[in-house]
Amino acid sequence: MKFLFKLPPIYIFLLVLSGVFWFNFAEGATLYWYGGSGNWSDYTNHWSNNSGNSPSSPASAAPTASEDVIFDANSGGGTMAFDVDASMASINTTGYTGIIDNNTNDKNITISGNMTLANTRVDMGGNGTTTGIWSVAGNVDYTGVTTFNYNTSTLVFSGTTQSWAPHAYAAKLLWNVKINSGSTTTITGAAGSAVNPIGNVSINGALSVASGEGLYPTPQNNKVVAMGNDSTLTGAGSIGLNMAGTGVSFTRGTGTTVDIAVFEWDYGNATGTLAGGTYASATVLIKGGTFTFIPANATYIFTGNVQFQATNATTYTINNSNNPSFEFRGNVTFTQTGTGILTWTSGTGTITLGDNTANGTQTINFLGKTVEDIIVNASGDTKQLTTNGVITDSLTVTAGILNANGQTIASTGLTTVNGGTYQTSTATQTLTGGLTLSSGTITQSTGEIDIAGDMTITGTPTFTKNASGLIKFKKGDATQTLTSAAMDLGNIQVSAGSGATTVTLQDNLNADNITIDASQTLSADDTEADRNINCGGNWANSGAFTAATNTVTFDGANQAISGSSIFYNLTKDVSADAARTLTFTTASIQIVSHTIILKGASGKVLTLASTTTAHWILVVPTGASYTVDYVSVSYSDASRGQAINATNSTDGGNNLNW
Repeated sequence: MKFLFKLPPIYIFLLVLSGVFWFNFAEGATLYWYGGSGNWSDYTNHWSNNSGNSPSSPASAAPTASEDVIFDANSGGGTMAFDVDASMASINTTGYTGIIDNNTNDKNITISGNMTLANTRVDMGGNGTTTGIWSVAGNVDYTGVTTFNYNTSTLVFSGTTQSWAPHAYAAKLLWNVKINSGSTTTITGAAGSAVNPIGNVSINGALSVASGEGLYPTPQNNKVVAMGNDSTLTGAGSIGLNMAGTGVSFTRGTGTTVDIAVFEWDYGNATGTLAGGTYASATVLIKGGTFTFIPANATYIFTGNVQFQATNATTYTINNSNNPSFEFRGNVTFTQTGTGILTWTSGTGTITLGDNTANGTQTINFLGKTVEDIIVNASGDTKQLTTNGVITDSLTVTAGILNANGQTIASTGLTTVNGGTYQTSTATQTLTGGLTLSSGTITQSTGEIDIAGDMTITGTPTFTKNASGLIKFKKGDATQTLTSAAMDLGNIQVSAGSGATTVTLQDNLNADNITIDASQTLSADDTEADRNINCGGNWANSGAFTAATNTVTFDGANQAISGSSIFYNLTKDVSADAARTLTFTTASIQIVSHTIILKGASGKVLTLASTTTAHWILVVPTGASYTVDYVSVSYSDASRGQAINATNSTDGGNNLNW
């Protein structure tokens, strides 16, 4: 002491001041709760610089924003109640056997560091809006709490980089959760765990869910899961919006990113709204019980695989009365589990089967439902139908491959191929609104292509016929036009099924088998010019053929003509080919009003035969011309017209007027 008093006064002052600073710093670093039940603000009886206040070192004030707070095994039991708004550097309740009560007084709690709650019970408190707000800037872990009462509190993540420890599903529910702008929060911890808010969820910063973890909001009535402008939802984990109330919404501001591995939109008997936008999740599951999901008037882009599912013994309806549009870039699957029924009510939007960045084959299972206009715009991809095909308002193939894959496609509007490839099916493709092919390719399979509107081919596309395929025109009680741009269409049939169809050629026709059913008409009488026909297969006419002044050329190998027809010009010339046979159905009548050419060559005789040992009838009226050379004819009756003088030919017998 003598030394101290010998120092100059200024040194004595500095020593005293530094001692005060040291004492206050040491006191403010960590404060311990002790003494059992009490109020947060009662520092005289409950806050100490030492665990259990041993040795005795009571705090001079309740904790402040710079002090860490510890509740431990030496804190005593009972209840600690927040009676004032509280701030602290961190809080840890590991080992504490008492209750943290914020429900009685509904105060706001601010924690600038970590929050670790692991005691007997925590009551979060709050009125749902302005009180019971727990704002945490560090890591959040409440998994160790035995009883966790969320009340109507709000948990705010206010830091920069934070972790959020998950727990067993539904074990510790939260009310409101908010991720502040500038905060990057990651849900990470024990594999197979989750966090479960049931009030409003606001994501204004970045929220990431680690692999094996989940964010499973279960919002109550009229609650919102909202993504603010430029916010992100990412990670290798999953989000499952399990809607437990009516009027629940998932909303998105501008510039948001949803790129979490699994996105699940799951309803029980609730209703809600899912915002439009791009969902980059590898898997999106939209499912529900007996309820109706009404998408917004927006565009939904799904870059991964999407499944719409009706669960067992329920009717799940997707009602598109708001006219949304969808773009699916991965697999699309409609499913009905057990006795569940999935109902898709189409609107006036579109469904685009879009470009998958990985390129390859994506499966499309519409389960035979009626959906909106389908657009295939997927360069480098194959969109392959599975299970019962689809009914669509219209179909457009612009890029990529649409593979019907043995499934039916029914397009009630216009079907357009203006790029890419449409691979038809062994099953019937019903194109009620007609078919336009201006670019790209149609690859025909063995199934029918039924067209009830106009068929128009322009430009230089490709139509790859199948020898067993068939294009059937069946509008019924109306006229269809056919513009084929010299493409070989393979087999065609005019067959309405009911009513009388007239197919009018708009240019020359190149086909294989040509069939005209009863009461149907094939007309070459166009207003601009008469249209010629090249028939490479058989000709079967049970209806009517309007020839006008055209030429029908039979340019196949061995061919047959059945039914009765009136031709203007008819030609079959094998002189530059090989010996062939043209067979006529017994009793059929073929009238050629202008010119008939039936011609072979030496060693290449054209045989004209009947299907039985009875006559087929050929009528070449007076004034018409004919060239019949190097033929072998039998069972032909030409007595109703002029006599036929066949040169270099063979009488096969049983001919009249030859």
